[in-house]
Amino acid sequence: MRRYEDAAGLGADAGIPLIWNIQNGSAGTSLHTVREENGSYALWVQDRYEYSAEDKWTAFMEGIKTADCGEREIALHFLSTKGTAVYGHPYSYAGKLNERLMNEQKLSGWIVVDFGCAQIAGKIYRMN
Repeated sequence: MRRYEDAAGLGADAGIPLIWNIQNGSAGTSLHTVREENGSYALWVQDRYEYSAEDKWTAFMEGIKTADCGEREIALHFLSTKGTAVYGHPYSYAGKLNERLMNEQKLSGWIVVDFGCAQIAGKIYRMN
C-alpha cells in the first residue's frame, strides 16, 4: 500500500493507493473522519496527529462512529498522536491511548497505533 501518487507510472507495482489529505493541526475535535475518493473505492480516514491524548481519543471514537462503510469502502483510524507541542513524543501519548483502547468494547476498521503489542493486535483483530 502507498500514500503517494504514482508519479513513476508503475501501476499495480506501486502498490494499492490509499491517499488522503493531510490532517494535521489541533483545532477542533469535530474534525474527525473524512471520506476520500480513491478511484474504484472510498477511504474513510481519521489521521489527526497533533491532538492531546484526550482530544485524540475523542476524534478516534467519533471516527469509529462516523465511518459508515459500505461496499468498496475502507475505514482507517489512527490512534497515534505527537501531541500539540512542537517537539512532542508519541510514546507517552501511546501509553494512555493504548490503555483506553484495551478497555473499549466497540471498534471497527483498520486501526493504527503507536507502540503496539501482541495484546493490542489481538484486541483489534477480535473486534473486527
